[in-house]
Amino acid sequence: MAGSLWIGKNNRGTMPENYSFTGSIVNRSYYNAFGDLLNKVFQMEYSKLYMIIRSEEGESLDFYSFVELNKDEFNLAVRLIRQYIANISEPTDWQLLGKSTWETIAEPLVVKDERYDETASSINH
Repeated sequence: MAGSLWIGKNNRGTMPENYSFTGSIVNRSYYNAFGDLLNKVFQMEYSKLYMIIRSEEGESLDFYSFVELNKDEFNLAVRLIRQYIANISEPTDWQLLGKSTWETIAEPLVVKDERYDETASSINH
């Protein structure tokens, strides 16, 4: 089984069939490690963001999606994830897998998204 990470959508016209989604399908271990990372980042203080991002697990495909976040929510989510990763001391192998999923799969798509604002998503913001 696999899971998906959906980052954004590109509107190539006014009709829904003209949208293309940016994201990736990842193996179950990467998906679960990334999910645990998201739980740590959002679940307590940012439950609204967490509810938007986390999937309603389907029968055939689980996913995390940043697609429905507005620009402010998107950049807040990016900043919180970056801050969490930067502050992990002595990470476990599982945390390193979640970090790797963010840095190699999700973040390269995030920085190309039209909602991305480098200043607003900076960990020094």
